[in-house]
Amino acid sequence: MLVQVQWTNSMYDYVQDVLLDDLIEAGGVQRFLRSSGWATIGVDQIRSKTPATGYIGPERRGTWQPDPQAEATELQAHSFNHCGAC
Repeated sequence: MLVQVQWTNSMYDYVQDVLLDDLIEAGGVQRFLRSSGWATIGVDQIRSKTPATGYIGPERRGTWQPDPQAEATELQAHSFNHCGAC
């Protein structure tokens, strides 16, 4: 499908929709025509291949380590309370 674009040099053209993201990322497109109207790069919200911002904060994935003492206590409690049903 063809999408109408306005280049950064103010000229108008049509490009294949599959090329639009790359052209925007390269900085060559000033705006493009959506079904709802013109979308201006840097003003209107558009999808991007690269995330706008990532998580800012401490890395918490994979940092949890089980407490061996807590595991031993849990095993002892389970053995002590064993009723034969589990």
